[in-house]
Amino acid sequence: MQMVKGTLILLVSLWFSLIAFMPKEELYYALEHRLVKYGIELNEKSIKSGIFSMDISDIDVYVEGIKIAHIDHINFLITLVFNTIDISDIILDNTLNSLIHINIKKIQKAYITYSITSPLKAKISLDGDFGKAQGYIDTNRSLRLNFSEPKNLKSLRYILKKDDNGWYYETKF
Repeated sequence: MQMVKGTLILLVSLWFSLIAFMPKEELYYALEHRLVKYGIELNEKSIKSGIFSMDISDIDVYVEGIKIAHIDHINFLITLVFNTIDISDIILDNTLNSLIHINIKKIQKAYITYSITSPLKAKISLDGDFGKAQGYIDTNRSLRLNFSEPKNLKSLRYILKKDDNGWYYETKF
């Protein structure tokens, strides 16, 4: 019993040390560098790292040099077993709305969770001007969003499909 207890304490200490001393800011910069390959640039004002989290504030999102959104706050919770990204107040630029002919000004909350119990999918939950949507993104590079409480989908109808469960958006990238 002592050996099991000692092994368990060693594993928990190793896990905690790995999380606590993980270079979270460097991982974020690596993500930023990877997004540049797709023409997406992030310009943030501040980054603060904690033991299990990282907070990023005032992010401007550019695609091919054109500002498309401003994100007020992103919080990453990293435990390696269960990871979350909590995004608050995504304000879409008028240029984006006129370019793709949608009428969405703001997404109040976006919540992305990843768990080792479902290693091939990350769950997504959105709350915005369009109502509420839940879905997933998977390793096959596909995205599906189901609109459970639609509010104002008129401007999105041309990209949405409908099935027995309601409106949904599905794409591969």
